[in-house]
Amino acid sequence: FNVHWRYEDGPTAETGFVLVPGIKPSFTLAADSKMPVTLAVPVALGWFLSDNYHGGEDSGYGYASIGLVASVPLSFIPAKYGSWTGSASATFFNTNEDVIPGNVEENFVVTALSVSVGF
Repeated sequence: FNVHWRYEDGPTAETGFVLVPGIKPSFTLAADSKMPVTLAVPVALGWFLSDNYHGGEDSGYGYASIGLVASVPLSFIPAKYGSWTGSASATFFNTNEDVIPGNVEENFVVTALSVSVGF
């Protein structure tokens, strides 16, 4: 559960709050192998409590998103260099034009490739 709070007006948006409840169920394929794949399905809903937070005229429903994330440990990197993971994701967004104006489309997909390390 995220709470976004803008405490100062910006050039195109005003102060306010956005609530973003979400869940991210996941499961692992080939858990006992050297390269298990973890799949996750993040789902979120952005609810704007303030008008003009992103330059829009209304508050209320701002967006919904659902995605798919695949992650694998990069176990070929020695543990003394940290715990490395590679991930690929795609997330679909549906946005409300009255709350978040300016998007080229109300529906769009964001993709990402990432590498992370933990110590």
